Amino acid sequence: MAGDEDDDQERWSEADAYDVLEDHDVNDEPSPLQPVGPGDVFADVELGHLADPFVGHVIVVGHPCSLRRGIALQPDLPVAPIAPPGIPTSQHGIAERVLPVRKLLPPGTDQNHVVQLTRTTTVPSEALDVGRRVATLSAAGIVALQQRVVGNHTRVKVPSGVIAAHIRGPLAELELWTDWRDELEQNGRAPHDHDDDFDAFMASESSFAELSWRAALAEHEHARGRAVAAMTDELARLLDA
Repeated sequence: MAGDEDDDQERWSEADAYDVLEDHDVNDEPSPLQPVGPGDVFADVELGHLADPFVGHVIVVGHPCSLRRGIALQPDLPVAPIAPPGIPTSQHGIAERVLPVRKLLPPGTDQNHVVQLTRTTTVPSEALDVGRRVATLSAAGIVALQQRVVGNHTRVKVPSGVIAAHIRGPLAELELWTDWRDELEQNGRAPHDHDDDFDAFMASESSFAELSWRAALAEHEHARGRAVAAMTDELARLLDA
C-alpha cells in the first residue's frame, strides 16, 4: 500500500506547474474544412448575457467529446472570453482563473491577453461560424487550456499527460475528418456532403480486436497510422462509386 501511495504522489507531482502556450501552439490560418473543436478561437462573438457584456474573441473550452452528439455539434457550446488582463498575470491571486496567452491570441494583437475562465459560458453553436474562426490550438495547446479549465472548476492540477491521454483519440478523429473533407474537395466533391460516411467509417470495426476505429484511436496511440490507411481505402471506394 505504501508503494501505491508513493506512486500516486510521484504521478501527481507532475502537475506542480501549469502548462503554458508556446508560439508553435497557435495556428492563425486554420483550414475552413476543419470541424469545430476545443481551442478554436472566433472573432466578434457577442456574450450579451454576461453581467459585464462582452463582444470580441472567444475560445472553445469544452472537451472534444462533449461538443458533439455523434458528428453534429451540440446546440450550445462552452466558450470563454479572451481579453487583456485586469492585473498582470504574475500577480493574479489564483492561477486557475485565467490562461495567459501573452500576445499569441487573438492573432495580430500587440497587447497581452488571457482566457477569462471564470466567465465561461455557452453560446448557440451557429454563432461559431468557421468563417469567423481566426485561430486553432495544437494538441499541446489544447492540453494547456483543458488543464486550466479543470483547475478553475476544481482547483485540482491534473497532470498534462493524463489530459493528453484522454483527448488523444477525439483530436486524432478531428484531424482525420479534416483530411477526409480535404480529399473529397481535391477530387471535386462537396467536402461536407459525406460527413455521415466518415461517421460510419469511424464506427466500423477496426483491426484492433473488435474495436471501432473511434475506440481504437482513443485506446491505442499507434492506431492512427492504421486508421489513415483504412480511411484512404474507404475514400477510394467512395470516390469510385
